[in-house]
Amino acid sequence: MAQKKKANSLTKALLNILIVLCFGSAIFFAGRYFYDIWLQNRNAEQALVVANEVIDSGEDLRDADLNIGQVIGRMYIEGLIEPTPIIEGDDFYLSLNHGIGRVSQTRMPGSGFGIVALSAHRETFFRPLMNVKMGDIVTVEMSYGTFRYKIVDSMIVNPDEGERVYSEAGLEGERLALITCYPFNNFLPPNQRAIFFADRIDDNIPSQDA
Repeated sequence: MAQKKKANSLTKALLNILIVLCFGSAIFFAGRYFYDIWLQNRNAEQALVVANEVIDSGEDLRDADLNIGQVIGRMYIEGLIEPTPIIEGDDFYLSLNHGIGRVSQTRMPGSGFGIVALSAHRETFFRPLMNVKMGDIVTVEMSYGTFRYKIVDSMIVNPDEGERVYSEAGLEGERLALITCYPFNNFLPPNQRAIFFADRIDDNIPSQDA
């Protein structure tokens, strides 16, 4: 009997320790999650100041030798995504933790033809895309002009299906591809990608700051 009580006590103690560890882990990961979101938003605020200066400079960056992490412009969707800095490259730390990353192997906005791919985190900058609608207007502001695109299509792909996103076969004009992790539920693993396509609808228009 004494041994049975001792075993039960040990089992309860181990269960209590397990509960405390699980609770502590949950607190740690939740804290880290919200800290990462806060940090990304803070980084974006700082990068947006630089983006405003870059846009005001009037420099044509289409043929420039750009560096990963360099601020090159800003993007917004009226009523959905506030003006957010566009950063060169899709590096997790240098680009995506500071704003919307331009996938370097794709075209620059305003090139007139081809795919312009912009990528961002599902938890922050591109989270509002879960509510985007066909026909919504995406505005991209660069130092050499402002360009507008209309959302026309979307798809869900696996991470290794990049050719479906970047293919320019049959394309007649300039197309914007907005890429983010999927599903949008932050508690599920981001094992797919949501892609929203937007076709350019007008020529270069004056910047809002002009």
